[in-house]
Amino acid sequence: MKLDQENVKKQKQEAEKKRKLETEASEFGNDVLFGRGAKKFQKYAPGCIAFNKLIDANREDYQEISKSKCAKPNIAKSKIVGKVIDEIKAMDPPGRFLGESNGGGFVLISDDSEIRKKVRTILKKG
Repeated sequence: MKLDQENVKKQKQEAEKKRKLETEASEFGNDVLFGRGAKKFQKYAPGCIAFNKLIDANREDYQEISKSKCAKPNIAKSKIVGKVIDEIKAMDPPGRFLGESNGGGFVLISDDSEIRKKVRTILKKG
């Protein structure tokens, strides 16, 4: 009986923790979060979910370019990276790319080349 009560209590605590994360994550809207602190929001933040789906949908094509004898592989890869970024920015409301700040929290990544670099790195990982 005591084990059942402990299990119920643990399940309630886990459910409360999940609800709290979902609430915090929803504050980011369609924003994509990068950094170690972002991991806890990956399953709940709408922008992170959309970004991960885009990555999954484009990863194989991106990686195949390296294996193929494409005449201009860097241009082809750049188009895929640009497509992922553009689709996030075209969401309603528009998604932004946020990185972890030194003091905790997240800040806007305004440098397009930094965003592209992060997206390329994620697409490379298999």
